[in-house]
Amino acid sequence: MRDALWWYLWLQAFAFGGWLIASRWLVRLPDRGYGVSKALGLTLGGFCYWAAVTSGLSTNHVGAALLALAGVWGVGLWLRYSARDANRATQAPIPLAALAITTEALFALAFAGWAIVRAYSPDIMSAGGEKFMESMMINAILRSPAFPPNDAWFSGFSISYYYFGYIIFAMLILLSGVAPAVGFNLGGAMIFALTLIGGFSIGYNLWGQGAEARGQGSEFGESGVGIRKSSLLMFNPQFLTGLLTALMLALMGNLGGLMGALKCSDALPQSFWEWLDVRDTATQTYACNGLAPSEFYGWWWDWSRVVKDTTPTGQYQETITEIPIFSFVLGDNHPHVMALPLALLALTLALGNFAGEAGNGQDAKCDARDLPSASRPPFDLPRITTSFVLPAIIFGGLAFMNTWDFPIYGAIFIAASLLGRWLRREPLLPALLHGAGVMMLGYLLYLPWHVTFASQARGIGINLFNGTRFVHFFLIYAPFLIAGAGFIASTTRAAGMSARAIVGRAAGLTAATLIASFVVALAVGLASPQGRAIAQELSGAGPVMGMPREQVSQRLVERITNPWTALALSGGAAACAALILAYRAPKSASHPSATADAPTPPAPFILLLFGAGALLTLLVEFVFLRDLFGTRMNTVFKLYYQAWTLWSVAGGFAIVSLIAARQAAAKCVGGVALAFVALGLIYPIMAIPARANNFRGEPTLDGAAYLRRIHPEDAAMIAWLNANVAGAPHIIEAPPSNAFGAYAYEGRISTFTGLPTALGWGGHEHQWRGTTDEQARRFPLIEQLYNTTDLAEARALLREFGARYVIIGETERQRFSSEGLAKFESLCAPAFQSGASVIYHCGGP
Repeated sequence: MRDALWWYLWLQAFAFGGWLIASRWLVRLPDRGYGVSKALGLTLGGFCYWAAVTSGLSTNHVGAALLALAGVWGVGLWLRYSARDANRATQAPIPLAALAITTEALFALAFAGWAIVRAYSPDIMSAGGEKFMESMMINAILRSPAFPPNDAWFSGFSISYYYFGYIIFAMLILLSGVAPAVGFNLGGAMIFALTLIGGFSIGYNLWGQGAEARGQGSEFGESGVGIRKSSLLMFNPQFLTGLLTALMLALMGNLGGLMGALKCSDALPQSFWEWLDVRDTATQTYACNGLAPSEFYGWWWDWSRVVKDTTPTGQYQETITEIPIFSFVLGDNHPHVMALPLALLALTLALGNFAGEAGNGQDAKCDARDLPSASRPPFDLPRITTSFVLPAIIFGGLAFMNTWDFPIYGAIFIAASLLGRWLRREPLLPALLHGAGVMMLGYLLYLPWHVTFASQARGIGINLFNGTRFVHFFLIYAPFLIAGAGFIASTTRAAGMSARAIVGRAAGLTAATLIASFVVALAVGLASPQGRAIAQELSGAGPVMGMPREQVSQRLVERITNPWTALALSGGAAACAALILAYRAPKSASHPSATADAPTPPAPFILLLFGAGALLTLLVEFVFLRDLFGTRMNTVFKLYYQAWTLWSVAGGFAIVSLIAARQAAAKCVGGVALAFVALGLIYPIMAIPARANNFRGEPTLDGAAYLRRIHPEDAAMIAWLNANVAGAPHIIEAPPSNAFGAYAYEGRISTFTGLPTALGWGGHEHQWRGTTDEQARRFPLIEQLYNTTDLAEARALLREFGARYVIIGETERQRFSSEGLAKFESLCAPAFQSGASVIYHCGGP
């Protein structure tokens, strides 16, 4: 309890600094940026902490974290008192004080509630996720005297990964004084709570933007649906939009909960599950607790892999379709999860630039009003800070936190700026230059990280054989698809366009999208050696890709006859584009559109988000980013995850708009979408108890506590090293059973201490660095060091690895010869012993 309180208080210290900045930077938003101020403060604090240690301004200790906090507060106070004019804020239906109290209550409940969930499933285990890797990153950062931080699984090298989220975790661990294994779980609860209030904030602001458009008398401009006050909405619709957005983003699951209840009740025949064909659901027997599948790593794991791909010969091929609630319940603190609050902050900036009112009397847009004048000096430092520096820190931080997010949200930021200006009939070039400048500056601000990061990307691959079945896609995204279709239809009606006109435009754009996708995929394929080889084999008469030609032909026919997901997505994206074009049509009495003098209605922004999500998920139907796995698994994973985020923001607004609309048909569609949201909420109701062991057992936030029960001698060695060894001296411990092993208990000492070992999970090092030579060289040398009885040879190997400590625990005793281990008694000095386990000090201070 005390650990959670200290974490919460230090987090709020950064949040206060973020609010000082947001209250002058994002003053035009209905909530004045309050909902994203915590994410803003932590992001800026993390940047200051990383920059101070990287530049040598400070060594890596609590003083650097305090310096970062002072930096955030300093910028906030400077902006607050340097602003010469505070433009009027959008009038919020709920007073700002009440909104702040509501936001704080939501955050506190979410943080405390998820901390309790984590306390019943706290273990940082080696399998069933990436927790060992994430713990290693946090501890390695805390151990490193300078940045870039040491790679604790590859001594002598720095981390080659996107680790900004772990920088923020480490900063809060230093300030709060909690153990890293406790901070691991508190950080997870924090990310959940930040995601929840970030979703609430942007949903609230979107509706508020529509309210301002309505205040200008634009019926069409409010949302494109023709909203009126509805008896169905018993509360403030702006609040409901925020709440629904938050629920859809952070808590709602796919239809795996509903399907689990049907599976446990035996309500459907076996033939249904065979037709559905989701991973092992047709063949596996699942343990149930009433109607709920009770084994998290059974049913719930399978429903994070809904889309089923196969190899050309028909063998199962892993495809990850993870969603946020699965991530939170699983408990991993992986970059794609930690980036969610920052992604919502980026979307908030995109909304502000779209509306043209993101500034603080110093708008975040860059337009003619930014040019020097008698009233505006040529060098306006506060305006430069809010227009360029702060957005650059945020978008550059996205690349540092989860590199996949940078091009996606950077493109949306620029597209939203261009779209808003285009609707207001303002010049586009300033927005394009501003967006490009922000992205370039964002890259430069984090340049010390970029030069140490080695991407595993190996070009573009062609998805030749696997098309996503629409039923699988629907099982993942049902509420969003229904809400999106309803919003498009209602917006068409509100725009005064006939269904025939919009269908005609959308059909043409759909055909163009599909043709362009096919041409791009074909060009990319033919540009690669593998693609040219396949094309050559197809033009011949022999086998193709080592398989009989008939088998390849059959798979291609199967792919061509399953176009429905691609057609639906391209059609949806095309319809969004056609409707956005309708907003730019000349003004008339029946068709008011945006002007430079009126607030920009939010409907085009909603259509942009729906369309962007459709394009992201359409992309993987044709191409993927090639990596070590050679399949579209990771590309589906990362792009589907971002589509969930975009569609949650758009879907919350769309559903409330539909339910509040005048048309009965719109209300009906909105009600159906809301019903599917309720079905999606079955997922957390069932999955959380399954993961938390039905809240039985002794709760603890210490992710390493289980070691004291299962591996007490290892726990004792870890505790001694953390208490008595300063800095980051190199150690030697047993690696996994081969040079490229992973998801194994080996590497446990470096994982929980951050002390660099010669080789930890070599498979992950391969993914991070794209190389295998050094892992392959080190692995036999480590085995030789443990097994040899030649003291001279052992000394030479210790010098080569620069090892100060050698670990002899249960793992090493099981792996290596007793004769080889015995030599350390004469070679080194015992520094610590627990039972039969010994830490040997082998030289150095």
